[in-house]
Amino acid sequence: MRRYYGDWTIEVHEILHPSYGHGFVATAYIAKTSGLKENIHEIGYYGNLVKSHKQMADYAQKLLGI
Repeated sequence: MRRYYGDWTIEVHEILHPSYGHGFVATAYIAKTSGLKENIHEIGYYGNLVKSHKQMADYAQKLLGI
């Protein structure tokens, strides 16, 4: 899932970690016109509070303050 907040792009992927179980990873970045990315942040969450891609995108947005 990909969402846009102003200049920021947040991509969320569902993962299954062998030790931690089910979770989500959000990658937030600012895309440049040359195709490169800057200000890259990766946020992982394993637990019961985040149950969907949308909730993870909202969680990442709140953590980054965007």
